[in-house]
Amino acid sequence: MAKQDPGRLTSVAGLQLVRIEADDGTHLGHLFDVRTAYDPARPDRPPVVTDILYGMVGLLERLGVRGKRPRTIPWKNVKAVHPHVIIVRKTVKGRSAR
Repeated sequence: MAKQDPGRLTSVAGLQLVRIEADDGTHLGHLFDVRTAYDPARPDRPPVVTDILYGMVGLLERLGVRGKRPRTIPWKNVKAVHPHVIIVRKTVKGRSAR
């Protein structure tokens, strides 16, 4: 049986509660959920992560309490994923990642 590469993420479940920081070191919150896109016309392809949800409102949405829209960051703006921190670009389309 082949061994799994410990540096490779095999499940988004492993990202739950990971700290999120902007590339300048600013703490943004913790990851509470992800959004994905799935193309039913292509059942051979798995869902693709499109956004990460973070912050207190992200937690409330995960728990099923809705009110405000949660803070999200497009997955394409994730610069690095480490075991204990996710680094994202500080500026997203001219606005803060917050």
